[in-house]
Amino acid sequence: MTKRKSPIKHKVNSHRRNGKSVDSYLRGKGFPKIAEPTVPIPEIKHYVVRYRTTWKDGRTNVDSTNVFVRSEKNIIQDIFKKHYSHIQPHKQPKIEIIKAKFQPPPKPRLRALLDIDNRTRFRLKRGYILEYIKISDIDLPPIRKKLRFDDNYKKMKATKGMPPAHLYLVRGKYKIEDGVHKIHAAKALGYDRVPILIKYRRLVN
Repeated sequence: MTKRKSPIKHKVNSHRRNGKSVDSYLRGKGFPKIAEPTVPIPEIKHYVVRYRTTWKDGRTNVDSTNVFVRSEKNIIQDIFKKHYSHIQPHKQPKIEIIKAKFQPPPKPRLRALLDIDNRTRFRLKRGYILEYIKISDIDLPPIRKKLRFDDNYKKMKATKGMPPAHLYLVRGKYKIEDGVHKIHAAKALGYDRVPILIKYRRLVN
């Protein structure tokens, strides 16, 4: 009968103090190695491609397709894979790109939080309309209180939503009644549209 080895002493407490979680601690192998920073993977881009196909017998036709590639150099290769990979190599056509238009990704949209603010609930009952408008169309004054801006920024980043700002229209320009810091926070987070509450007056002849 072999003698059982004594358990290895572990420094779990010092491991915690160094900012590591206990789950990542490898028993009996010391501290885990810090991973080397990896090269970031390039994002996939969307192109709408119009291309000309020339066959071996002289026939030509023009088609268009959506292509999702990491680089513009891979467009022809992706078209071959999607549409012509089943054809024998000696019969495959020649592809010539006429136009490749890059489609930018859609910007994220803020959710309108309607149940947080009592003023918002009251105005919705009084006939105010909920809309999404561009921040560039709003006459935006500067930030008055940085603490309020910081508070709105943190909440918006966590919830990905905001209570609608209250606006009114003057000569085709939107003026802010309430929500300057909310709109500034949305702009800082990269949103181009914000939810607003507005009541349009009817023109009386």
